[in-house]
Order: sequence, then structure tokens, then C-alpha cells
Amino acid sequence: MAYVGTKFRDQPVRRSMGVDRTELPPCNKVLRPPRNEFWDSPIMILEYFLDRPGWNWLETALYRIRVLESAAELRLRLEKRKLEGKDSETRINGELIATKKLRHEISRYATVPYHQELNAAPSPATPGGVDIRTPQDETAGLVEYSHIPWYDFERSVESQFDFFRPIQLVQSSLNFLHSGQSPNWSFSSPIDLFPAALPYSLDIFTIQPDIQGTGSSYQSSDLPSSLWTDQPMQDLNAPIQSEGNPSISPATQTLSSEARSLFAEIFGKSVFPDSPEYLSKVASDVLIECEEGDLVRNIKKMVGPSILESSFQLLRYSVYLSSNNLLSPYHTDKLLQWVVESRQFSIIDRLIKMKKPSTEVFASNLFVSAVRKQYVDIVRAFIALGINVNLPGGGRDHRTTALYEAAANRDIGLVRILLDAGADPNRLNPHLRISPLQVAVGGGSCSLDPILLGARKRVDVVSWEKDDLELCHVLLEAGADVNVAPDGGFVISTILLSAVRELNYKLVAMVLDWKAHVNQMTKTSMTALQGAAERNDIAIVQLLLDAGADVDAPAGKKYETSRIDGEFDNLISPIQHAAYHNNTEMVQIFLDAGADVEGYLPTENEYPKGDYEEDDYEEDEVDYSTPLQWAARHENIVLVRLLLLAGAKIDGLGYGPIPLQIAAERGSIKLVNLLLKKRASINADPFGSCGRTALQAATQKGNYSLVKILIDAGADLNAQAGPNQGCTALQAAVFSAKIELVELLIGYGADVNAEPSPVQGRTCLQAAAEIGSCEMIQILLKHGANINAPAASKGGRTALQAALGNNCISAVERLLEAGADIKAAPSKSGGLTALFASVRCENLDFIERLLLTADPNQETSRESPLIKATRLGSTDIVQRLIQAGANVNYDQQKKDYPRTALEAAIKKGSLQIVHDLLAAGANINGPIFKDGISNRSPLEVAVDKNNTRIVTLLLSEGAKVDLYSESALPKSTALGHALASWPQNEEIIQLLVRAGADVNRASQLHGMPLREARSFGSVQTLISAGANVNGTTPGGITALQSLITTNNIDIVQLLLNAGADANAPAPREKYGKTALQAAASQGKVPIVGLLLRHGADPNAPAYESHGVTALQAAAIDGHLPVVLMLLRAGADVNAPAAKIGGRTALEAAAEHGRLDMVSLFLKNDTEPDSLELRRKKAAKLAIMNGNIIISMLLDEYGKV
Repeated sequence: MAYVGTKFRDQPVRRSMGVDRTELPPCNKVLRPPRNEFWDSPIMILEYFLDRPGWNWLETALYRIRVLESAAELRLRLEKRKLEGKDSETRINGELIATKKLRHEISRYATVPYHQELNAAPSPATPGGVDIRTPQDETAGLVEYSHIPWYDFERSVESQFDFFRPIQLVQSSLNFLHSGQSPNWSFSSPIDLFPAALPYSLDIFTIQPDIQGTGSSYQSSDLPSSLWTDQPMQDLNAPIQSEGNPSISPATQTLSSEARSLFAEIFGKSVFPDSPEYLSKVASDVLIECEEGDLVRNIKKMVGPSILESSFQLLRYSVYLSSNNLLSPYHTDKLLQWVVESRQFSIIDRLIKMKKPSTEVFASNLFVSAVRKQYVDIVRAFIALGINVNLPGGGRDHRTTALYEAAANRDIGLVRILLDAGADPNRLNPHLRISPLQVAVGGGSCSLDPILLGARKRVDVVSWEKDDLELCHVLLEAGADVNVAPDGGFVISTILLSAVRELNYKLVAMVLDWKAHVNQMTKTSMTALQGAAERNDIAIVQLLLDAGADVDAPAGKKYETSRIDGEFDNLISPIQHAAYHNNTEMVQIFLDAGADVEGYLPTENEYPKGDYEEDDYEEDEVDYSTPLQWAARHENIVLVRLLLLAGAKIDGLGYGPIPLQIAAERGSIKLVNLLLKKRASINADPFGSCGRTALQAATQKGNYSLVKILIDAGADLNAQAGPNQGCTALQAAVFSAKIELVELLIGYGADVNAEPSPVQGRTCLQAAAEIGSCEMIQILLKHGANINAPAASKGGRTALQAALGNNCISAVERLLEAGADIKAAPSKSGGLTALFASVRCENLDFIERLLLTADPNQETSRESPLIKATRLGSTDIVQRLIQAGANVNYDQQKKDYPRTALEAAIKKGSLQIVHDLLAAGANINGPIFKDGISNRSPLEVAVDKNNTRIVTLLLSEGAKVDLYSESALPKSTALGHALASWPQNEEIIQLLVRAGADVNRASQLHGMPLREARSFGSVQTLISAGANVNGTTPGGITALQSLITTNNIDIVQLLLNAGADANAPAPREKYGKTALQAAASQGKVPIVGLLLRHGADPNAPAYESHGVTALQAAAIDGHLPVVLMLLRAGADVNAPAAKIGGRTALEAAAEHGRLDMVSLFLKNDTEPDSLELRRKKAAKLAIMNGNIIISMLLDEYGKV
């Protein structure tokens, strides 16, 4: 760090050329110019010492150049502030320096000629440790913040950057001296010269690129052989930046541009990277300045051509963002990648060695990123620098540990490196609550990176298994807990079960050898044996049984209490899984081990009743079917015999179809004969949805021979159809379309008019009509089928309705010839009339025929034919129905459908049909509101569909914009819909307001209109029309509170100018916020300032449920500039948290990783007596969320 005179003496630095800086003579004896001499420029200094060579001439010259620069910068900064009319005070490391002493020191170095050279340039950065600021107003709110870690870092970081600048300067100066030229210095931007071989070497190790983790997918061949060097990556061929030669090397220009782009991207993808003014404006909502003008000045340097300066500024602000949990893992990775590509390792080295709290957090985040990106050399370098390998890092809201990342990436080499460096193998990932061993074993059971899992599928399985074994062995040897329980969130399996699911026999054996509990299970994790059976792996099954696995767990008395208490979610036994996989050998192994041959069926006390409903039964998923039922599904006669010999119940346990019904459905004559021989119940009732008796199942299959076998064995030919989508044997035969089978059954006496199933059932004739089989219809009519049998109560059809519904024209003609009733009533639920069926098929010819006698207004359990035609957008059918007298105002009173034909036409967007309906007398304002039914008017529907043409038409035809009395609170209004649409249609809003829409009419759905106006134009329109800026529904949100979220200061200003109450109470709802609390959460400094100037209360209490004070909101979301603004305005650091889900400001900052805020709140705490308890609570939250440096800060503060 360069200081002026004795006050600005440099701090000891590392050795250069074998010379320790501390060995130099005192500054006032050596480093000042000789009496009556002035050093006007770096060239003069170099010339002076070249004439007087000595053992430390270059070291001394560099030092004097930095002193010269610092003095010039101070002088220029002070004079510029004076010209701007600003008073100044200068502090060095927080200590106020007397003006007279300061002038004396500056005059020794910053001479007029040198100062004039600098005068044309923008204000340079003030030297590190030096603050020039406006003297503090003693009357303002006193907030102590100069101590925060960010300022501590800022006061020191310039000296780290200054280390590199003179090296550039000397190299360029020597080049000019050697060529006999005098450089025309210009400090409009740093000199872009990159020395390649200055004789400097810090006492830092070098990393060889051949050191790699075994599993690394990233190689370090991209990295320099000497990773941490004292020179940033530079361009040897770059010309010197001067007024006469502005050229820049392409490589430098690209890297500098990439630095700016990354910086801009961090603040938002739409942020333009090449405008320093815009960049600084965006960043000012997030970053705070150590002294006035820092942000603009530093960002201007970033926009300059120098990669060195771009690097300095990018990394400077990345330290702030990272240390306050504002840099995402994605951007942390990109930052590290940029460091690697630009080779700015030496800057990172110096930042880390600062050992500041800010750099400690920054380093931990970069370290985890290096592990995640598998930069092995960089990982080693971090470790050599003494980083704590157990500190969580990574980035915003995703804290993880280095060892976890290495294990997740299957990088065994990195795992070994980390363990050797002291990584804790049982440290959980604070975000996912997963241990390294859990992620190493359970790659398929954890929420891993999809890219990683995809890569795993493409790599040789044997290689992966070998890596898994080695990785897990390394972790286990290091002391990893093999029995850590899953949290039920990101990990649902025990470690042993995870190993089983990986189907890695050796891994399972290894885990067992390390004393894994073979019968361990949790609510979300089945036993390892269940898992092995589920994965159908006999070898692992045998291994687990040999290790003592319980063959029936979690069934049996031993676990009954736990089952009833709902402690287990996986109750299907291993033998059921084995039978599901049709694995006869595995079933035999389980039987030999003493397994219950029936498996397990939970009782109603053990599982919710819903899981026992017959209608919920699904045959094609693993369920509680017995092994015998599964064997029947697989038609595995050997397994069926095995299970029967072991005592399996022939008809199962009452869940699902019995084995005989399953065999009949499969059409397996051998299996049916076997089960009949074992006396299976031939006439057992059908089970569940679509259930069938054995005979019904056989006839549906169309198996003529099997049907005869069952009939001969005594099957009930006319057994009743199942209650849900069931069918009799003859109905099933009709659906099979097998005429021979139908005639057989009729010949045996099957009833052609048997009742259909109540749910979606069909009589025989209805079934024949639905499949469109005229031959079948003829046969059934011949045998006395009732052509007009009523439809089933739910989803039923008459024969004619069924034929029309499937547009089976020939069947329709045959039924009409036979006397089918076109006026037959539809099913009570889900039914349709013949006319409606024709409309649905858009068959205009049949519609014309049916309308000769059919009533277009016949009651239906569905929408009316006119509404259906309108929804289809069929203009011709709509016009024909209107001509036939269809009721254009029919209201079907349904929530999920358009209520009227007019509403349907508007939703369809058909202007012509809207015209036709209005001309036919459709009610332009819609039906009268009825409780529980949507009361949206046609105008509201048109507005909601954002159809300006239809809105204009309706208004021109006299549609009312407000339908209800002023005292009513409608569900919605047309204006409310217009304002709630996205994007807002300003034209429609204007149309409604001009038509007289009440701008103060609230609705249940949208509240007050003004709160929904999200554009400046719509807000202005409503206010001009008389909107009450403070209007709200009881306990609701005001317009100001709502529109804060637009981040549009012009809207906020407009509302405040119109009289909006900045202190309106928070809405009485979860997360309710006042305007200032909402603005603080958004983090927009100008809006917060505007509200404060309009009297917003910074201490408005947090709403009781998940509410926040303004300060708490800013702390949660990491807006330090807002925090400082609020504290200056008198915000209470210790304001109580919300009763439900609340956090104090200190707790919020600790929990969310806001390092500087924690320091700030501690220093400005106003209740020292209770601080100890609050500090401990905050520290606990910090630890839980992986913010260890913050927890340490809190602990150390308590010891002071």
C-alpha cells in the first residue's frame, strides 16, 4: 500500500529479488526526493536511480513511483471536490488527518508538472486505506458502518492492486528509456503493458499441471505450469497505451470485454456491459461505496482497455457479492472460469492472503467452485494457502461443501486431496442435507446434476462401478457414517438401500462389511431386501439374507405399531416384488427363508382408506396383489404350483381380481383348468373399476373355447355387471365383436336386455350401436333387444345416442328404421341427446333431419347444442339452431363451461357468431348472478380474452361496464380484468373508462382497480378519472403497496403526488408489507429514498404472519444500500420479528449470509442486555445455512 510521507509508509510485503521490504531504510530518510528537488514523473525517478545503481535500486524506485502516484491521486481528488463545491475530510484507516499536515505531505511529492499531466484524466482512485468524504453531519442519524468487512477490505485492496501497477509502469518505462523515447503518459486508463519476465518471484508455491484427480474430467493442461505467479496474464506484443498510440491487442480487448460482460450478467442478463454510467446505476442498488464516486470511477476503469484494471474491478466487486451471498453458484463458476482463461491467478492469490472476512467467504465459494469444476491444480493451491476445506461455499442460496461436490462428481482424486487436507467425511451439505457418502453411494437416489447422471449413462458401467467402490471405500476409511439416516427430502434411501439400487454387489458387500444395519428403514426408505427384490437382483438378495435381513419386514408383529403410526411408506413385501418380476427362483429363495407366501396386505388402520377403494385399483402398477395373483398375470404355471404348494390362498386376500379371473382375462386355458381343479371360486364377484367375473373376462377376450370351459364348469351366464364400467358376459361378447360368441351365449340363455353397469355401462344393443356393427344390431333386435332402453345413469347412452356419438351413420339409419326415439332422455351425468351428439360430430345433414322433430332446447346433462356449436365455431350450425328456435340465453350454470352461447362465442373469438347471437336477442349483459357460479358478464369475458373488436362491439351495443349496485362486491369487473391482463391493453382500458367504468369499484378477484394498473399510462388514466389512491378492500393492499413491485419510480412518484398514503398498514394477509417494506424487499434505492422523503415509517411493525419490517426485508434480500438508508432514517435494528415465520434483522442477515449486515447490526445494536441471546440464535441460523464465517463473527463478537 502506498502512502504519502511518514503517514503513508508502506506495509511489509513479501520478498522480491531476495530483499525483504522491511529491510529498507525508513521512508523519511530514503524515499523522499533530495532537498530542493522534485520528482515530476516516474521517468525522472528511474533516471535518478539508473545513475545511482545499488543492490536495491529497482525496489526503491518502484516504491517511490507508488508514493508519487498516491500523492498525485490525493491532490487531484481533493482539488476536484473543491471545484465541485464539496467540503472534504481525509481519513487514513479511519483516523482523521489534519488538513495542514496533509497539504505538507502532498506538496513533497505531487509537484505541479506531474499534477498537470494527471489533470486531464477522470478522478483517479484514492489510495487504499485513505477515505476522502464529505464531513459527517452531526445532526443526521448516526450509523456506525466504517467497520464493516467490506470497508475493511476496500481500505486494503488497493494496495494489493497497486502491487501490479508499478510493474507495468517500470516495464514500459524501461522500454522507452532503452529506445531513447519519452513516453507521453496518459492516465485516462491504466497502461496495458504485460511484462513477461520481470525478476520477481513471490514466496508462493508453484503447482505442476500433472497432478490430477483420478476421476477428473477437466484437465489442467489449460492452466499455466506456474499457477500462482506474481504477474497477471499479459500480452507481450501489446503496444503501450498512450495518447499517440491507442491500439490494444485483440486478446486483451476480448478478455477485458468478457470481464465487463460477466460483471453485467451478474446484475441481470439485460444489463448493457459497455456503459459505465448505466452499469454503475444498476450496481448502486446492490453495492455501497467506501467513498463517494468510487463506483463510477472503478466501473470506468473496467470499461477501459486494460485487462488488468478490468480484472481488479471485477474481482473487487465479486468479493462483495460473494461474501454477502449475492453471487449465484452459476456466476461463481463463470467467474472462476474467467480467472482460469485470463490467468489472473496472482490477483486471486493476493486477495486470499488478505485474510479478511470478506475474502474468506469469497475464497470458500471459489474453492467449492474449483472442486465442482474439477480444477485440481487450483484446489491444491487453495489448500496450500490454508483454506478451511470444511467451510461450505458455492454461491447464493446453495451452500455446499467441497467434499460433497467432489463425491457428487465421482472425482476420487479430489476426494483424496480434500480428505488429506482435513475434510470431514460426515459434514452434511447444508442445502441438501446430504453427506458425501450418501451422494457417493446413492447417485441414482439423490438429486444430482442431470448432466452428471447423463454422463454416467454414457460411460462403461464396469468403470463406474469400480469408481463407486473406490470412492466409497476412501470415504468409509476416512470415517464416513454408513448408517446416516435419509432426511426424506433430497435423499429418501438409506446408504445400504442406495447401494442395492445401484445393483453393485461389491458395493453392497462393502457397506455391509462396514456395519451397515441390514434391516434399517425409515418412512421414505424401504429395507435393503425390499430394494433388492424390487430391482430383481437374486445375488444381492442372497447376500442380504446371509447378512441377517428380515424376509418379511416391514410386515409382522414386530413392526405393527410403526405401521399403524404411519412410520413406513413402503409396505410391499420382498416376495411380492419377486412375484411381480415373475422371478420364480427368487420367490423360492424367500419361501425357503420363511417368507409369508401371501406377502402383505396392510390393514385399514395402517393405510388410509382411500388406498382400499376398489375404484383405485390399478393392475399395471406394483400393488398389494398376492404373489399368486402376480403369478397368474404372468401365466407362470410353475410359480402358481409352487405358491399353491406353499399354502397360498386360491382366491387371494380380497384385494384385486382373484387368480381365476386374471387367468380368464389372460386367456390361459391351462391356468384356468389348474385353478378350477384347485377349486377356485368360479363366480366370484368382479372387483373394482372395470372388474369382471371369470366368464365376463373370457368373453371380453373373445376366447370361444375358454368360454365353453367356464360355462361347463358352472359359470353364471347372467352374472350382474360390475358397478363401475362393468358388463355382463353377453355385453362383453358384443364389445369383442365376435358374432359366433354372441350367438353361443344367446343360445345358452344369455339375457339380451340385461341392465347395464350404472357407470358408463351399455346394454347389448347400445354396445353394438357404439361399435357401429349393423350385423350385431340385427341379431340383437331379432332376439328382442329393447331399442329404446334408457341410458345408464352416469355416462350412459341410448342406442341411437351411442351410434350418433361415434358418427356411425349406417348404424344410425338402421336404428331409426327400427324406431329409435330421437327425443330419448340423456344420462343424468355426462349424457347427450341425439341432437347434441350430431352437433358434436358437426354433422349438419343429421342435424337438419333431427330438427324436423327434435327440440333444440331439450334438457341435457351437458351444455346445450347451441353452446356446443358455438364453442366449435360452427357458424352454419349456430344459425340453423337459432332458426329452429334454440334459446340463445340458455344458462347452463356451470363453473367450468361457458355459461351462455354468447360467452362461448366471445371465448372462441368469433365476431360473426357474436353478431348473430346479439341479433337473435342474446342478453348482452349475461345471466343473473347466482351463488357459487361465475358471474362474469360477456363484456368481462371479452376483456379477459383481450379482444378489442368484440369489446368495442359490446360497448357499442349498450353493454354495461358495471352491473351491480355500488354497495355490492362483485366477483370481478370488466375494468379489473383489463388491468389484470398481461400485457395490459391500454386501448381497452381507455374504452372502459370512457364508457363510464367505476374506477373505484372493487371486486373479489382483483380488489381495487388502481392496484392492478402496472403501466404509467394506466395509472395516470385511472387517477385522472378519479381513482382513490388510498382505496382498498377491508384488510387489502393499497395501490402504492402493490405497484412498488413494478420498480417504476415514476409510478410511485405519481401515486405519492396524488396523495397516496406512504404509511398505510400492511394488508392482512400472509407476507403482507407496507409500501416501504415492499420497496426495501425489492432493493430499489431511489424508491426507498422517495418513500422516506414522503414520510414513510421505517419502523412500521411486521405483519404477524411472515411479515417483515423494512430493515428485515432488506436484510433478507441482501440490499445493503437500503439497509444503510433505513438505519440513517432511524430504523430499529432490534425491531421484533413477525409472530409467525418472522426473523429479526440480525437473524435474517445471519440466515441468508449477509456478512456486512451482520457486522453492521451488531455494531449498531441498541439493546446490549439482550444481545447475547439474540446473537446465539442468529449464529445457530447461520450454521444451519452454511454461513460459518458469519457464525464465527457472531461468536467472536460475544467474546469482545
